[in-house]
Amino acid sequence: MADIFRDNVGGISTAPMNESIARTTNLLGIGVDRAFFLLLQYRWNEDQLRRDLSCLEKAAILLNRSIEPLLESQSRNGTCVRCLEYTWCERLSCHDLVCRQCIDDHVQEQIIARTLTISCPNELCGCYLNPSSLEELISVELRHDYTQVVMDDFIAQTRFPRRHPIEYIGQGLGFLWNNKKKFFDCGVIAAGAVGALKLNNWRKENPRTWASKMESVLLILSSGSSVF
Repeated sequence: MADIFRDNVGGISTAPMNESIARTTNLLGIGVDRAFFLLLQYRWNEDQLRRDLSCLEKAAILLNRSIEPLLESQSRNGTCVRCLEYTWCERLSCHDLVCRQCIDDHVQEQIIARTLTISCPNELCGCYLNPSSLEELISVELRHDYTQVVMDDFIAQTRFPRRHPIEYIGQGLGFLWNNKKKFFDCGVIAAGAVGALKLNNWRKENPRTWASKMESVLLILSSGSSVF
């Protein structure tokens, strides 16, 4: 079975990506293109993909959404679905005819948008290009750029996988519980500071009342009586 990504990117091996695709291919008994497509849909979460495919009905729906096997490459004169010019075109797996220049332009736009699944240049088509066919359809530079985008996504999803929001909530509550004494002490200090600030502001806004209150307090203290 041939690997989809044969080149290293920025000194980083693409072998882990190919291994993930190979595992999915062997598990589901499908081609590498379909396995790659499904992994992109699941952001490289093989466990979740495996759980969903345990239901045969759901498996059929997912596989029907994926791309069809690549048809034999055919080139011929025809009208390009993108630029509408009559020229030498490539016949894609969805039977649309697209000239090489439009294929390059379309793929470059998708790469700039960091789109992982490259759609057909025909906006009305809704199909996707087979990843293994890109090597024959686009330039070496675009192939490298696309591999870089996919590699970045693979690293982000496998090294720093997304977690369910409830996990973050539980982690936050645990942190609060483990540090409750510190938060209580900080709360008391903060409450005292806020109270002192409010009292000082009130003193500035009501100087006469403040002076009268302080005279009463000093009179009580000098007489030896209890303030309370």
